Amino acid sequence: MKQLFHILPALLSLLIGIEVLISCSEDIDTVNINGISSSVLPSSSSIVQNSSSDGNNSSSSNNSNSSSSSDGSSNYSSSDGSSSSKETPLPVPTINLPQSGAYASGYSITIPAATEQGTTVNCETSGAVPNENSSIKSNSQLTVTKNTILQCAYFKAGKPSSKTILRTYIVERLPDLPIVSIAVDPVKMFDGPSAIYKNDYKPGAGCSGSFYSEEEIPMYVDFFEKGADLAWSYPAGIKIHGGCSRKWPKKSVIVSFREKYGQKNLNYKLFPEHPKLTKFKHFMLRNGGNNYENDFIRDMLMSRLTEGLDIDYQKGRAVVVYYNGKYYGIHNLRERTNSDYFETNYNYNENYIDLVKLNGDSKEVNEGGSDADYERILNWLGWPADNSSNKPLADDNKLEQLKDWIDLDNFTNHFQSRIFYQDCDWPAKNMKRWRYNLYARSKWRWFLYDTDHGFGSWGTEVNGCGTMQYITSPTTTPTSSGKSDWPNPPSSTFLIRKLLENQNYRYAFINRFSVLLATYFTPARIKTKIDELMAPIKDEIPKDLERFPRTLLRDIETIRTFGSNRQSKMQDNLTSFFNFGTPVDFTLSVTGSGKVFVHNLLLPEKSVKFKAYPGAPITIRAEGAGFKGWSDGVSAAERTVTITKDSTITANF
Repeated sequence: MKQLFHILPALLSLLIGIEVLISCSEDIDTVNINGISSSVLPSSSSIVQNSSSDGNNSSSSNNSNSSSSSDGSSNYSSSDGSSSSKETPLPVPTINLPQSGAYASGYSITIPAATEQGTTVNCETSGAVPNENSSIKSNSQLTVTKNTILQCAYFKAGKPSSKTILRTYIVERLPDLPIVSIAVDPVKMFDGPSAIYKNDYKPGAGCSGSFYSEEEIPMYVDFFEKGADLAWSYPAGIKIHGGCSRKWPKKSVIVSFREKYGQKNLNYKLFPEHPKLTKFKHFMLRNGGNNYENDFIRDMLMSRLTEGLDIDYQKGRAVVVYYNGKYYGIHNLRERTNSDYFETNYNYNENYIDLVKLNGDSKEVNEGGSDADYERILNWLGWPADNSSNKPLADDNKLEQLKDWIDLDNFTNHFQSRIFYQDCDWPAKNMKRWRYNLYARSKWRWFLYDTDHGFGSWGTEVNGCGTMQYITSPTTTPTSSGKSDWPNPPSSTFLIRKLLENQNYRYAFINRFSVLLATYFTPARIKTKIDELMAPIKDEIPKDLERFPRTLLRDIETIRTFGSNRQSKMQDNLTSFFNFGTPVDFTLSVTGSGKVFVHNLLLPEKSVKFKAYPGAPITIRAEGAGFKGWSDGVSAAERTVTITKDSTITANF
């Protein structure tokens, strides 16, 4: 029996490895060379390469990273976005069309004739896929005077039409941002009675309209990096995304890659700052959510501020979107927060993810997932009775046991970030937790997303949100409108309340928070992140506001002011809530190549001065080769110090 016990971990690891290999092999059919699928772009022999000397093409090398293919197109039928006919369709058009990119206005294109007798080339510029009755045919002459999308296919009597090829010609002002050019049926998208992007919102109608459809429709997308450099061209599906933010004339959408469209995954480095992320099943084009009328950056700013804190969040960058050649302005290209996120970021098979979204006392669990394990933890802690006299975590041994079930560092960083952000639409809403359930000891972690109501979005003080009192309330926190069931029912604050019943966790909580205020959330770092997000879009904002008028620039100053003033207010709130005495300055430094941790939180800088409290002992740890001891003569790598006056301690390596 003992021998069996010892080999079980090895067997489990082997099974996990086999499962990962199987999940990876599922996508071997998708080939990617230099970031461009070999199943998408037209072959080099079918592209007219226009040199910069002819005065027509404003980009001399629009597709320097592209690879040619014998196919020349993706599996995108001219009728319904799939190729379901059993009869062999016509071959993909191998016609000479200028490649997608930026061109001078007035550029002339002649639609070539098909080489096979009886076959015609039919094209559309409306966004709809070509059909037998398309008016643009072989030998037609097009003069491109505005942004144009061109879709062409082969047609022959008695035969299924070929796959469709797409070109995007940008002849108007070229944005200084990446471009997402979407070709989509205008009737299904904009003009039809059930169009999913139809702007039929009426003031006072609440969150209602045809745009609340969950229908996904086929489309085709060209993606250009900055400078109209075509990166990839794929068929996909598109659907509207969001809650009440759908009512705005610029809407958020989800782009999905599926086998039925001909492209199972996107293999591309969508986020250059995160080059290891190369496989996506979905991405989002976000309109700003609840901050559509206020700013372009708030949600992405709060996500980026957590970089380095081991928090799961949606990566993103700004792009300009065109639908059927029409300008739709700045969007934030973001990851999705569904199960596929974990395959992209962790290489976890989505079939083994438990993902839970909270909404007050209700919750949504992903398909195939379960919340049973977390419910067991809550019951162990005393839920749903929520008896204040029952304090299991007051026992340090019980806290250590809880650490086997949840990632406590991740939980703490997540909660402290959102408290600092003064996120008034959390934790009852916009809260997700997850775990990988393939093996029993996977810990629960928390996901940062949809922080639209933070960073001063609701004003400086709203019902006390963004305070320790608000986040630890044992009763439902009422709103100014008098509602008693939102935003924070007791279930949403239960875990943090139980944790704070442990005295050592209270010490860790206030000391770690003080370190965050002195490092990740300083005015200087926040200003840098704001500037990084605003720099790429500043020249594009006037064009966006011309297309979608709104007075949002004033909120940029609100964001900057919040980022400059929030630290002192948060520190004061910590001081009054915990009552650990008057804070003093504590400088913690490290020499050489070593690292220093405060209650297991890594200091991101060589020297950090933060607020310490006489009543809150600080556990510090030096880690790394060659540790020589602390500057005050203590040799133990881990120790607990009580700081009663301005002090400095250095870890020497």
